[in-house]
Parts: sequence; C-alpha cells; structure tokens
Amino acid sequence: MELPDLDPGFQVRLRRFRDLNPAVIKNILLRSRYFQILLLLTAIGAILRFYSLGESSLWLDEALTYRFSLHPFGEYWGLISAGGEVHPPLFYWLTYCMLGFGHTEAVLRFLPALFGVLAIPAIYLFGSVAVDRNAGILGATLITFSSFHLFYSQEARMYTMLMLLLVLALFFFLRARGEGNISDWILFGVFSALAFWTHFLSAVFIAAAFLWQGVTVLRSGGDWVSRSRNLAAAICSFFVLALPVLLISWPILLSRTADRPTWGDRGLTVLSSTLYQFGGYSEVVAAILCGMFLLGMYMLWRARKVNFLLLAWIFCTVLVAGIILSFLMPMAPRYFIGILPLFFVGIASSYLLLTRGKPDPRIVYLFLFALVLISIPGVIGHYTEEKKENWRDFSVLIEQSTAPGDTVVIMPSYISEPFDFYYRNATDGTREFALSSEESLEGLLAEKGEEKMIIGFTDDLNAADPTGRAIEWIKAHGQYAGKQEGVYVFVVP
Repeated sequence: MELPDLDPGFQVRLRRFRDLNPAVIKNILLRSRYFQILLLLTAIGAILRFYSLGESSLWLDEALTYRFSLHPFGEYWGLISAGGEVHPPLFYWLTYCMLGFGHTEAVLRFLPALFGVLAIPAIYLFGSVAVDRNAGILGATLITFSSFHLFYSQEARMYTMLMLLLVLALFFFLRARGEGNISDWILFGVFSALAFWTHFLSAVFIAAAFLWQGVTVLRSGGDWVSRSRNLAAAICSFFVLALPVLLISWPILLSRTADRPTWGDRGLTVLSSTLYQFGGYSEVVAAILCGMFLLGMYMLWRARKVNFLLLAWIFCTVLVAGIILSFLMPMAPRYFIGILPLFFVGIASSYLLLTRGKPDPRIVYLFLFALVLISIPGVIGHYTEEKKENWRDFSVLIEQSTAPGDTVVIMPSYISEPFDFYYRNATDGTREFALSSEESLEGLLAEKGEEKMIIGFTDDLNAADPTGRAIEWIKAHGQYAGKQEGVYVFVVP
C-alpha cells in the first residue's frame, strides 16, 4: 500500500547520536514537515502542561506524594515495609530532589508536566515504528491535546512518568523485533525495569510483552538460538535493575488484596470508565474515538498484521487483568495510562482507510485538524471545570471562621493530608482531629464545651465508612454551611 508522505524525497537516517551534527539538524529543521509539526506539537504541549501549574489546590494523592517525598532515599524502604505506602520509590526519589527548589504546588507538579511533554515525541517514535510516520504524528497530536493526559501532567503523581517509560520500552521492543539489535533489546529491558520502579501495575504490561516474545522464540524454528539470545539480554537487563523492587512486590500485592476494595471501579465498569476518561470525559467524544480505534486496528491488521496482533494483545491483556484485579484491589482509569499510547496510535491508524486511492498528503493534514477539533472541548474543560477538592481555600475559610479553642474535624482521617499542607492549627489556636467513624465523633462531642466544632469531609468518607453512619451523625448534629469545591462543611454549635 502506497502511503502519503509529508517529506517526499527527504530522508535522514541516524543510527548513532554522533551522526546528529549541526548541518543535519539544520537540514531537518528546514525540510522535514514531520519534524516541524512535531516541534510545534511539543511546544503547544509544553504551554498546555506548564500553564497555571500551581493554580489548583493539592488533593489527597498529591499531598501523599509530598509527605513520602520528604523522606531521604534510604528511609523510603522502611515506609514500604511498614505498610505506609504501596508504590515503588523512583518517582518519590526524583520529587525529593525537586523539593530543593521549594515546597510549592508548581514544584511538586514540575516533573509530571515535563514527562507529559516528553511523551509527545516519544509517541511519535512509537507510532512511526508500529505503523508509519503519519500514524506517529497523528498519535502525537492526540496526546498533545488529550485532556486525560493533560490532567495527569498537572498532578503530582507518577502516572505521566509511567506512561513515558512504557511507551519508550515498547518503542525499543518493536524496533528490536524489526532490526534485531542487541542494544535495542537491552534498552527495552532497561525502560521496562524503570517503569516497574515507578508503578507495580506496569508488571502486567511488561509481562505481556515478554510473553509475546517468548512465544515468538519458541515458534521461530531454526532461528531460535539468536532470538533467544536477544530475549535473554532483555530479561537479564530487566531483572538486574528491577530485582530490589521485585523482592518487595509480592508482600505489597498480598496486603493490597487482603481486604475487599471500598473504592474504585469494578468489573466491566473498569473498561467503560477508562475509555470514557481516555475520550476526554465526554461520552460523545469517547464513542467517536472508540469507533476510530476499532476502525484503525482493522486497518492496521490489513497493513501490518504482526504489529496489530502485538498491540491488541498488550492492550487487551492489561484491560482484562485490570478487570480481574478490580475485584481484589482498588482500580481506577489512571492505572491504565500505559496503554493510552496504544489507544491513540490505534485511532491514528484509521487514517489508512482514506489512502486506498492516490496517496495524498492532505489526508494527513485533514486528520490532524479533525483530531485537534475533537479534542479542544476537553482541553477547555480541563481549565474551566474543577476536578480536585480545594483544600487551599478551605483552610482559608477555617482560619477566617474559627476562634482560639474551636475544634476542627477532618473526615475521613487520611484526608487531613492535603488540609495540613495548608493549615496549621497551632498558629490558629484551634484543636484539630482527623476522624473516620461515628463512634469517634460521639466521643469528641462528649468532651465538647462551648466551643464551636467545624467538620469538613469529602465523598471519601463513604469509602472509609461504608455503613454511612458517620455522615448520618454529621447531618443529625450539625448545620450545613456549604461546599468548598468537593469539601462539605458542617458546623456543630
């Protein structure tokens, strides 16, 4: 199949970094439409991700990032063994280094934003080797304007870092399968290990890729010796780097699945909510993109059947594993951010439907414009719709409405993490309690004198107290005083 080419007659092949000299760079800048578009997309992506980076308040997960990142490198292992945290340490270690620049929202979110920007050229590379350069540039367009990816690029968590490492691992995996260079196999193992150092659920993605290659080796016939040598290089590089985290992963998995999950999606809701958020938090846009994804995967099957089978295998394996695990542990769409590049490259592949006639470069430009147009409402919504609790303004409200001796109650108990990032009861002269149950509220009420009690709680209280008795107690004894962007406020006189 002859495909549109935005750079007809222009070709640059770089196998080594030292081949990239000033003359080559100038030639690429002036002549390559793909590079020019990618450069523009990366610049736009940087503006979108760094704009108003510190404007919104920290919420629970970001406040936990801050608390865990305060610990020096060696202390984090003690936190894991004590059950204080369930994520590997790499992102926290990097954030610990960033705190040297200040303890602000923007500093905490700087690395996720940076990783989010770097994902744009990374997805172009992945799409180029999985399909072609047109799919690569269209996939980069989707990630640039993805409100889902934009949200996590402005959140002080490890998810954009996880996605970047996984898409790079898959890029080197596909290139290694195509060209057979041992260095690419080693890099696949290295980036897979770094992803495992970032989030434990990356293990499903990594295992799916290794299993695919293992089956390929067994079916390769007489060439199985060289193929197994390459696979062994990838496995060794992965295990050498990931061994410290592998040793602690099993006890964490057991503790994580010991109790029935009280929050998150379950069953097929995992699939629907993930695709909904991938589609920009819009049912209409999600339906359009899912249709384009199915069409694109069909076109990829016709154009590059092996790559279609590989991408479909990893995509489905991760989702099915998530659906199964959702009955054992909390599951949320952000955990599946690693397959977002596969989703977007699948959508980008749908452009192949229009290339059956004469290959016209205008097809690519038309698709690029259409994808931007579809994504714009989600980008606007990202900046106009509040998706996090506003603990910053809530703390100001508490400071303005309390007197020395008053009692401040935050529920559930762990939600006090973001509140305490902004509020100091010692300075305000109040008493602060972090509670989760009706019994603890009754005990506090029994000690109450003439002072005022202000209770702030979020919907997380339904997970901490599934019986609902704590919320019933608050409504029975307190007076509703408003809602501060996700935080319900009650006053017990």
